[in-house]
Amino acid sequence: MDRRTFLRALGAGGVALAASPSLTHAAEPYDGPLLLTINALGGWDVSNFCDPKGTAMNQRYDTGDIESAGAMNYAPLDDNAAFFERFHEDMLLLNGIDMKTAGHTEAARHVWSGVQADNNTPSLAALFAAHHVMGSDAPTPFISYGGFSRTGDLVPLTRLGNPLTLASIGLHERERGIPNQGRYVDDFALEEIYAARQARHDAAPTGELPRFRAQRATLFGNQLTVPLLRRYQEYMPDVNNTLDVWQSQIATSLACLKAGVGASASVYVSDFDTHSNHEELHGPKLMELLAAITFAIDRAGELDLLERMTIVITSEFSRTPEYGLNGGKDHWPNNSMLLMGPGITGNRVIGATDEGLVPRNLNLETLELDDAGERLLPGHVHAALREHLGLSEFGRDTGFDLSLPSVPLFA
Repeated sequence: MDRRTFLRALGAGGVALAASPSLTHAAEPYDGPLLLTINALGGWDVSNFCDPKGTAMNQRYDTGDIESAGAMNYAPLDDNAAFFERFHEDMLLLNGIDMKTAGHTEAARHVWSGVQADNNTPSLAALFAAHHVMGSDAPTPFISYGGFSRTGDLVPLTRLGNPLTLASIGLHERERGIPNQGRYVDDFALEEIYAARQARHDAAPTGELPRFRAQRATLFGNQLTVPLLRRYQEYMPDVNNTLDVWQSQIATSLACLKAGVGASASVYVSDFDTHSNHEELHGPKLMELLAAITFAIDRAGELDLLERMTIVITSEFSRTPEYGLNGGKDHWPNNSMLLMGPGITGNRVIGATDEGLVPRNLNLETLELDDAGERLLPGHVHAALREHLGLSEFGRDTGFDLSLPSVPLFA
């Protein structure tokens, strides 16, 4: 069995490269680097946000109205001014990313994995989790609420539809997993159960097939880490009932990351695919997105996670420069991305588009605009992100190397 196949087999079963665990010690919460990805699902209009053009393609503001915060220009709409004034010093903005496609599925795969072809390459969040939880006790290493979440068979995926589900698993000794309900067994009986599990585990034959050993270790490891799932409730905000659906995703994800049950989380804000009534519908969606990003940063700060957390914000693509039928805008194969976190120097803009929202060429060594250069692609960005996050070698070892070179986004 080669290294790639071996790592995949381990990841698919949630098995760590470690000695056999023991129920006599508590599982250790994960306390390493973290990654949060925020997806504007459906295709955002960057001309209404971080790559403004004015009257050439927008009915809501003139070119002369475009505003700036530090090095970043932004559309003078809705909540943009407050957002950029507050966060521009911490953000790296990439404009003019050539998506090469305007189809939802292919573009989502391209922007979140760095690979356009459908070859099972995992998302950045999945690759990150697989690398960092290998050998840890984290029971939900990669948390996703939706969008492109392919794992490449490297790591288990946890879909969090209802956060109460985690709580009920963590309280498995109580009726229906509800606090303050009657117990199925008392503490002394639990100790006997744990001792019996340990004895069965210790008595397992040493010569069993790798598949059976992996399955047994997965079951045993999951039994060991169940108590960790209780901890996330300690980090849920008191105002949970007042949060919108996007903020609830973020609050639960960050609580899990703080509790040490995972390394990465993918959340989203949906309904950006405004093929009709674009100006009426898209502005409010962008405000929801900015509110979600702001909440994520504030909440991560309250939980002391910001020094460990990289945040990536993007969409599948942008919207067309022209309006179509019913005042809508179609898909457009250009994109932008916002990056924040440790080691990322803010107040910088890399890349640009022309007046028609077409990506401009760059010198990929200096990152200066250069008509004789090349377009910035998602693969370039992911190669740089993998290098920055320490994932390059792991990606190669697991058979998911990128075909494009890294560019000095973080130099």
